[in-house]
Amino acid sequence: MSASPTQKIPPPSPTRPLGPTKEEWAALSPDEQGRLEARLVQGLCASVEAEWGTNPPEVEPHQEAWMDAKDALRTFFRKRRPGSLYIAADLPVFYPGRTSFAPDILAVLDVPTHSRNSWIVAHEGKGLDFALEFRNEGSWKKDFVDNVIDYAQLGIQEYFAFDIGKRQLRGWRLSQGRRTYQPILPQGGHYVSAVLDLEIGILDGALRFFDGNAELLGGERRTSLLERLAQEAQARVEQAQTQAEQAQTQ
Repeated sequence: MSASPTQKIPPPSPTRPLGPTKEEWAALSPDEQGRLEARLVQGLCASVEAEWGTNPPEVEPHQEAWMDAKDALRTFFRKRRPGSLYIAADLPVFYPGRTSFAPDILAVLDVPTHSRNSWIVAHEGKGLDFALEFRNEGSWKKDFVDNVIDYAQLGIQEYFAFDIGKRQLRGWRLSQGRRTYQPILPQGGHYVSAVLDLEIGILDGALRFFDGNAELLGGERRTSLLERLAQEAQARVEQAQTQAEQAQTQ
């Protein structure tokens, strides 16, 4: 739900749907809960369209950034730490009595990792543990100021924001029992995420995740690497065949 680069980011709309409380959710039957979820998601989409006058198109650098991040994280956790973390991108989120939103990347610890249409805190039993926003041409204040306040008040343990154009990365973390963020200080140029148990940094101008010294690969970068490795393996096979043929003619 990102903005066109030629438009100014509007303030959050009071018409965006609010998340149900635990009591409101529990009072509904499963069928009623399903219908409410559908209305909440539709309401959020409709309110965004109303704010812009149309459904804002994805700007390619922004879309590529969050798609690559989601793919890299999902691939890593599925193979290396299966079932330990739920990861989603641009998923509608509903906290009880709070205005709904949809982070570019979100993560939640110790919950089932099945696919979802939304994250309703009253239904899931907990809120987000991690959020990441990418800024391309939208509001710097929204991602680097407003969210730092709002996400902390919601109890999201860690929040990171990356400015694609400026190649600027910042991170914040909640202290024990507090609802205000403290900045995360980079170590060796990387920020450590306690939630992901990974490092986050900038490589070749883009946001990347690292497990120790190993970079997590996502999307096209992983495909390119596999293709290059396959080409190198084929080259070695052909070289060995050539050497064997030369040895036979000697």
